[in-house]
Amino acid sequence: GVLVEGIREAVRRTGHEVEFRIYPWKRVLKEVADGNADAAFNAGLTEERQAWGMYNESVLIDETYVFFASEPMALSRDLEEASELRVGTQLGYYYGKRFDRMLQDPPFRALEVAQTIPHSLILLRADRTNVFIGDLLPTLYYLKELGLEDEIHIVREKDSGMPLVVSTSPTYVTFSKRR
Repeated sequence: GVLVEGIREAVRRTGHEVEFRIYPWKRVLKEVADGNADAAFNAGLTEERQAWGMYNESVLIDETYVFFASEPMALSRDLEEASELRVGTQLGYYYGKRFDRMLQDPPFRALEVAQTIPHSLILLRADRTNVFIGDLLPTLYYLKELGLEDEIHIVREKDSGMPLVVSTSPTYVTFSKRR
């Protein structure tokens, strides 16, 4: 996509080439932290990651996190229904300050952690979770790839009927301090 092309062009202008590898996110972070990879892109800024990663001041993209459900659903903006929800998340993801605080002492009925968006969607379809918090654009991509556009729905806000944005988080390219 556009991020890959932008990074490829920026690296080309330095006289180098770039190789992209796709791994589960937790592994990506470990590879960069250990110095086995130069950088990760779309990385949220956290204190833990700043210990091993160097961040540029420029925001790469603001990720928008919404809930997805296997049935049309509406929730309150402040998630009053949290104690009833079985929530799917992804291993190693940072969902922004608001949701990260919620995960410190989860108010949810249950949490199910998966390694990939497709696996999270499978858990949702199998009723192991009733909502999955996903980065909007990549999740929409996988819904299309898996042919699930008519089966999985974006959760709406009760009052407005608009998609319920649970959190937004700026992301960056983070470079390994070891490289």
